Amino acid sequence: MRRFVCCLGALGLLVGSGLALPGVASATNCDPLTAGGVVLGYSISESTSFQVSTVNPESFACILPSTLSLAPDLFDLYNGPVANGIVSDNVIISVGPNQPNTVSLVSDPSTIEGGLSSLATNPNNKVVEQPCPNNTTGQECDFAILTLRDSFGNGVATLAVLSDTPTQFGGIPEGSGPSLTQVVPEPSTGLLLGAALPALLGIRRRSKRMRP
Repeated sequence: MRRFVCCLGALGLLVGSGLALPGVASATNCDPLTAGGVVLGYSISESTSFQVSTVNPESFACILPSTLSLAPDLFDLYNGPVANGIVSDNVIISVGPNQPNTVSLVSDPSTIEGGLSSLATNPNNKVVEQPCPNNTTGQECDFAILTLRDSFGNGVATLAVLSDTPTQFGGIPEGSGPSLTQVVPEPSTGLLLGAALPALLGIRRRSKRMRP
Protein backbone atom coordinates (compact mmCIF):
# COMPACT_ATOMS: atom_id res chain seq x y z
CA MET A 1 0.00 0.00 0.00
CA ARG A 2 2.83 2.38 0.90
CA ARG A 3 4.54 1.76 -2.41
CA PHE A 4 1.27 2.36 -4.28
CA VAL A 5 0.67 5.68 -2.53
CA CYS A 6 4.25 6.77 -3.15
CA CYS A 7 3.81 5.98 -6.84
CA LEU A 8 0.67 8.09 -6.86
CA GLY A 9 2.61 10.89 -5.25
CA ALA A 10 5.34 10.68 -7.88
CA LEU A 11 2.74 10.66 -10.63
CA GLY A 12 1.13 13.75 -9.14
CA LEU A 13 4.48 15.53 -9.16
CA LEU A 14 5.07 14.58 -12.79
CA VAL A 15 1.60 15.69 -13.84
CA GLY A 16 1.96 18.92 -11.95
CA SER A 17 5.24 19.71 -13.65
CA GLY A 18 3.83 18.77 -17.07
CA LEU A 19 6.19 15.80 -17.57
CA ALA A 20 3.71 12.95 -17.56
CA LEU A 21 1.10 14.38 -19.90
CA PRO A 22 1.55 15.55 -23.47
CA GLY A 23 1.08 19.20 -24.35
CA VAL A 24 -1.56 20.52 -26.70
CA ALA A 25 -3.32 17.78 -28.59
CA SER A 26 -1.70 16.97 -31.91
CA ALA A 27 -3.18 18.91 -34.79
CA THR A 28 -4.84 17.13 -37.68
CA ASN A 29 -4.23 17.80 -41.36
CA CYS A 30 -5.93 20.83 -42.89
CA ASP A 31 -8.89 19.91 -45.07
CA PRO A 32 -8.01 20.06 -48.78
CA LEU A 33 -10.22 22.05 -51.13
CA THR A 34 -10.52 20.04 -54.31
CA ALA A 35 -12.24 20.29 -57.68
CA GLY A 36 -12.04 17.50 -60.24
CA GLY A 37 -9.47 15.74 -58.09
CA VAL A 38 -7.18 18.80 -58.09
CA VAL A 39 -6.23 20.41 -54.77
CA LEU A 40 -7.03 24.11 -55.03
CA GLY A 41 -6.22 25.01 -51.46
CA TYR A 42 -6.84 24.11 -47.82
CA SER A 43 -9.24 25.05 -45.07
CA ILE A 44 -9.54 25.32 -41.31
CA SER A 45 -12.71 25.96 -39.32
CA GLU A 46 -13.85 26.69 -35.80
CA SER A 47 -15.03 23.13 -35.33
CA THR A 48 -14.38 20.20 -33.04
CA SER A 49 -12.20 18.66 -35.77
CA PHE A 50 -9.52 21.30 -35.34
CA GLN A 51 -10.02 22.52 -31.77
CA VAL A 52 -6.95 22.11 -29.57
CA SER A 53 -7.92 24.40 -26.70
CA THR A 54 -11.11 25.85 -25.24
CA VAL A 55 -9.31 28.32 -23.01
CA ASN A 56 -10.22 31.91 -23.81
CA PRO A 57 -9.24 32.64 -26.51
CA GLU A 58 -10.08 29.36 -28.21
CA SER A 59 -7.51 27.91 -30.55
CA PHE A 60 -7.77 25.61 -33.55
CA ALA A 61 -4.89 24.08 -35.52
CA CYS A 62 -4.13 21.99 -38.55
CA ILE A 63 -1.07 20.88 -40.50
CA LEU A 64 -0.31 21.83 -44.10
CA PRO A 65 1.71 19.57 -46.45
CA SER A 66 5.45 19.71 -45.90
CA THR A 67 5.89 20.11 -49.66
CA LEU A 68 4.65 23.71 -49.39
CA SER A 69 7.54 26.14 -49.06
CA LEU A 70 5.97 28.58 -46.62
CA ALA A 71 7.26 31.54 -44.66
CA PRO A 72 6.06 32.35 -41.12
CA ASP A 73 3.15 34.77 -41.27
CA LEU A 74 0.43 36.50 -39.27
CA PHE A 75 -3.09 37.48 -40.33
CA ASP A 76 -5.80 39.54 -38.66
CA LEU A 77 -9.41 38.75 -39.52
CA TYR A 78 -11.81 41.62 -38.92
CA ASN A 79 -15.50 41.49 -38.14
CA GLY A 80 -16.41 44.53 -40.18
CA PRO A 81 -14.23 47.22 -41.78
CA VAL A 82 -10.56 47.22 -40.82
CA ALA A 83 -10.99 50.86 -39.87
CA ASN A 84 -13.20 49.92 -36.93
CA GLY A 85 -10.31 47.97 -35.40
CA ILE A 86 -12.41 45.00 -34.29
CA VAL A 87 -10.20 41.91 -34.68
CA SER A 88 -12.30 38.76 -34.72
CA ASP A 89 -9.62 36.12 -35.29
CA ASN A 90 -5.86 35.75 -35.60
CA VAL A 91 -4.27 33.26 -37.99
CA ILE A 92 -0.66 32.25 -37.40
CA ILE A 93 1.44 30.31 -39.90
CA SER A 94 4.28 28.49 -38.13
CA VAL A 95 7.12 26.80 -40.00
CA GLY A 96 10.49 25.43 -39.04
CA PRO A 97 13.09 22.76 -39.81
CA ASN A 98 11.93 20.53 -36.95
CA GLN A 99 8.20 21.18 -37.03
CA PRO A 100 5.37 20.78 -39.54
CA ASN A 101 3.77 23.66 -41.41
CA THR A 102 1.09 24.56 -38.90
CA VAL A 103 -1.93 26.84 -39.16
CA SER A 104 -3.23 28.19 -35.84
CA LEU A 105 -6.59 29.94 -35.70
CA VAL A 106 -7.10 31.90 -32.50
CA SER A 107 -10.60 33.15 -31.79
CA ASP A 108 -12.41 34.97 -29.01
CA PRO A 109 -15.30 32.67 -28.04
CA SER A 110 -17.38 35.57 -26.78
CA THR A 111 -20.47 36.62 -28.68
CA ILE A 112 -19.11 40.15 -28.45
CA GLU A 113 -16.22 40.30 -30.90
CA GLY A 114 -13.13 42.40 -30.48
CA GLY A 115 -11.21 40.70 -27.68
CA LEU A 116 -8.12 39.87 -29.74
CA SER A 117 -5.01 41.87 -30.52
CA SER A 118 -3.88 43.07 -33.90
CA LEU A 119 -0.82 41.00 -34.85
CA ALA A 120 -0.36 41.56 -38.57
CA THR A 121 1.84 44.44 -39.69
CA ASN A 122 1.41 43.74 -43.41
CA PRO A 123 -1.69 45.63 -44.67
CA ASN A 124 -2.38 42.75 -47.07
CA ASN A 125 -2.71 40.47 -44.05
CA LYS A 126 -5.60 42.45 -42.58
CA VAL A 127 -8.62 40.69 -44.03
CA VAL A 128 -12.32 41.39 -43.56
CA GLU A 129 -14.47 38.33 -42.91
CA GLN A 130 -17.44 37.83 -45.21
CA PRO A 131 -20.82 36.20 -44.46
CA CYS A 132 -20.99 32.60 -45.65
CA PRO A 133 -23.05 32.33 -48.85
CA ASN A 134 -26.27 30.31 -48.80
CA ASN A 135 -26.23 30.06 -45.02
CA THR A 136 -29.70 28.88 -44.02
CA THR A 137 -28.81 27.61 -40.55
CA GLY A 138 -29.78 30.78 -38.72
CA GLN A 139 -26.38 30.73 -36.95
CA GLU A 140 -23.37 32.97 -37.43
CA CYS A 141 -21.06 31.95 -40.26
CA ASP A 142 -18.15 34.00 -41.58
CA PHE A 143 -15.21 33.16 -43.78
CA ALA A 144 -12.03 34.64 -45.21
CA ILE A 145 -9.70 33.58 -48.01
CA LEU A 146 -6.00 33.99 -47.26
CA THR A 147 -2.99 33.72 -49.56
CA LEU A 148 -0.08 31.88 -47.97
CA ARG A 149 3.33 33.00 -49.23
CA ASP A 150 6.91 31.80 -49.41
CA SER A 151 9.95 33.70 -48.16
CA PHE A 152 10.05 35.67 -51.43
CA GLY A 153 6.49 36.88 -51.06
CA ASN A 154 5.10 34.61 -53.76
CA GLY A 155 1.68 33.06 -53.17
CA VAL A 156 2.01 29.29 -52.86
CA ALA A 157 -1.32 28.21 -51.39
CA THR A 158 -4.84 29.39 -50.61
CA LEU A 159 -6.29 28.97 -47.12
CA ALA A 160 -10.01 29.27 -46.45
CA VAL A 161 -10.80 30.15 -42.84
CA LEU A 162 -14.33 29.36 -41.71
CA SER A 163 -15.16 31.37 -38.60
CA ASP A 164 -18.29 31.12 -36.42
CA THR A 165 -18.99 27.74 -38.00
CA PRO A 166 -22.63 26.60 -37.71
CA THR A 167 -23.16 23.53 -35.56
CA GLN A 168 -24.67 21.79 -38.60
CA PHE A 169 -21.13 21.68 -39.99
CA GLY A 170 -19.47 20.58 -36.76
CA GLY A 171 -19.02 24.10 -35.46
CA ILE A 172 -18.89 25.31 -31.87
CA PRO A 173 -21.39 28.06 -30.98
CA GLU A 174 -19.83 31.17 -29.51
CA GLY A 175 -20.03 31.47 -25.75
CA SER A 176 -20.53 27.72 -25.20
CA GLY A 177 -18.44 24.97 -23.70
CA PRO A 178 -16.44 24.91 -20.44
CA SER A 179 -12.98 26.34 -20.20
CA LEU A 180 -10.14 23.82 -19.89
CA THR A 181 -9.22 25.54 -16.64
CA GLN A 182 -12.54 24.29 -15.25
CA VAL A 183 -11.97 20.62 -16.09
CA VAL A 184 -8.18 20.15 -15.91
CA PRO A 185 -6.32 20.61 -12.60
CA GLU A 186 -3.80 23.42 -12.61
CA PRO A 187 -0.12 22.38 -12.42
CA SER A 188 0.08 23.76 -8.89
CA THR A 189 -2.78 21.45 -7.88
CA GLY A 190 -0.94 18.44 -9.27
CA LEU A 191 2.23 19.42 -7.43
CA LEU A 192 0.29 19.85 -4.20
CA LEU A 193 -1.32 16.43 -4.53
CA GLY A 194 2.00 14.83 -5.37
CA ALA A 195 3.70 16.33 -2.35
CA ALA A 196 0.78 15.68 0.01
CA LEU A 197 0.26 11.96 -0.61
CA PRO A 198 3.59 10.77 0.84
CA ALA A 199 3.11 13.17 3.75
CA LEU A 200 -0.34 11.77 4.44
CA LEU A 201 1.12 8.27 4.40
CA GLY A 202 3.73 9.30 6.96
CA ILE A 203 1.07 10.77 9.23
CA ARG A 204 -0.96 7.59 8.94
CA ARG A 205 2.03 5.40 9.90
CA ARG A 206 2.92 7.66 12.85
CA SER A 207 -0.65 7.55 14.16
CA LYS A 208 -0.58 3.75 14.05
CA ARG A 209 2.65 3.66 16.11
CA MET A 210 1.22 5.98 18.74
CA ARG A 211 -1.81 3.76 19.33
CA PRO A 212 -1.52 1.69 22.56
